[in-house]
Amino acid sequence: MFLLKTLDVSGTKINFKIDTGADITLIPYSVYQSIAKRPALEQPTEFLEGAGGSVDCIGKFVCLTHYKGCVYKFDTYIAKNSTRCLLGRNVSIHMGLVKVVDAVNSSVYGDIGLLRGEPVTIKLHDKAVPFSVNTARQIPIPLVSKVKGELCSIFISINDVFLYTILSIIKYKYYQHVYI
Repeated sequence: MFLLKTLDVSGTKINFKIDTGADITLIPYSVYQSIAKRPALEQPTEFLEGAGGSVDCIGKFVCLTHYKGCVYKFDTYIAKNSTRCLLGRNVSIHMGLVKVVDAVNSSVYGDIGLLRGEPVTIKLHDKAVPFSVNTARQIPIPLVSKVKGELCSIFISINDVFLYTILSIIKYKYYQHVYI
């Protein structure tokens, strides 16, 4: 189950999936073409990457929408290879569609860390398929040499022989992605 929110974008109703794991708001190119008063596109300066790989971004525009009597303005990216409209985490929080809970206390969790309350049963459809995201973790630049050293020591201790390991480091802004 996921949450959907229909928003008016330049006179066109667009059904967004609220995605608290997304840093940006994104719509497919086909949805952008259906907008009655299409805003002008700008070239994106960011490189976009999602769980399924890189995002073929055609452009971005500043989206204006109304919700509960307030006007919201946020960047929206247009993707060629996307199939769903995603409303990103920051926009969802700012609009009050989701709430961030920063801390919980022992009144919610018992002394041993179990959630208090009635047991919950989760029922899945017969054709439900597990989903897994396998993307590289970002490593801050100051820690890259330590991470490389630790990975090498792990491989040496496992095989007692230095394994030839390819570390592909892709520099992106202030972080590096390490692929093994």
